[in-house]
Amino acid sequence: MVTREYDLRDEGVEPLEREFTLSAFGLPEPVGVEWERPVRWYLWLTLAGVVCLVAGGVFYWLSRRRAGGTN
Repeated sequence: MVTREYDLRDEGVEPLEREFTLSAFGLPEPVGVEWERPVRWYLWLTLAGVVCLVAGGVFYWLSRRRAGGTN
């Protein structure tokens, strides 16, 4: 007698579309098929942070220059 036990759970989360592509199963995609790349938010946030730091430095420099360079 063969007995098999399965543990099926519904996580309540829809699977992503990229999980159903050929490349998800190790197969090459057909010629001409290109998937959208996810947005790299961390790059945009890093860029915004750098811009804010540079702007802050410029404003600080301008305020020191306008004050006559006194401490």
